[in-house]
Amino acid sequence: MKNYDCKECNKEFGSLESLESHNIHKHPERVKKRFLFQKKKIKKWLIFVLILILIIWGITSFSNQKVLPPIDIKDHIESYPSEKIVRTPLVLAVQKHILEHVPSGRPGVVINYDCFTYQCEENLVPNLEQFGKKYDFVYVAPFKNMKNKIVLTRYGKLKALDNYDEIVIEEFINY
Repeated sequence: MKNYDCKECNKEFGSLESLESHNIHKHPERVKKRFLFQKKKIKKWLIFVLILILIIWGITSFSNQKVLPPIDIKDHIESYPSEKIVRTPLVLAVQKHILEHVPSGRPGVVINYDCFTYQCEENLVPNLEQFGKKYDFVYVAPFKNMKNKIVLTRYGKLKALDNYDEIVIEEFINY
């Protein structure tokens, strides 16, 4: 059986609980120091946790940052979607290839819309899809976390819209 000694008065105790009880009653100034040490330790951990939370918040904020679709062809791949009107976001490398050229050989236009972040009118997507049906070089696809509800892209050019505007879209396509 291990004995526990009080360093202040050299008394022996049979258990740690007995020694702690003795210290609380006979040497309260020693107990206060230990509690101060525990408070410092808690304070350091709280600061660490707060910094960790700030880092996680920063990473999350950065990853949820609003973006715009590409207007260049760097890192594109030689691939097209199976349809010109798609209901899932296009891979960026594929979107860049469309900007370079479509199967007919001419540069393409991509109409992206963001109904994930923005409240879209009921007829917005069908109206945008009409451009994909009308022109053989226009692709229509959703795109998450855009800065605007509708973004029109062609190689080197971008037009951002917050509302559907048929005239502006036609002008961009026929530029």
